[in-house]
Amino acid sequence: MIHPSAVVSSDADIDDNVRIDAYAVVEANVAIGSGSWLGSHCVIREHTHLGCDNRVHEFAVLGGEPQSNRFRGEITRLEIGHRTSIREMVSISRGTAASTVTK
Repeated sequence: MIHPSAVVSSDADIDDNVRIDAYAVVEANVAIGSGSWLGSHCVIREHTHLGCDNRVHEFAVLGGEPQSNRFRGEITRLEIGHRTSIREMVSISRGTAASTVTK
């Protein structure tokens, strides 16, 4: 179920069994696995992949640009496995050119 006030890109791959609460944002090139829940006001940025049965609490930001001087705008990724709980106000960035992926 996707709340009507959530902003979800048509280019995101969202499993049918995902709950997205009010005012959450899901950008393009995102994949979210079955049984996952996104709390209100969380942001899932591009090139982020969430496995199954994850819980992302309110105001978390996943997949933002890395906070590294080495980052030059290249495409990098964030991958979150299965059955992970990411609590309120947490931010997890994508990888840099040196690592390309944050897991």
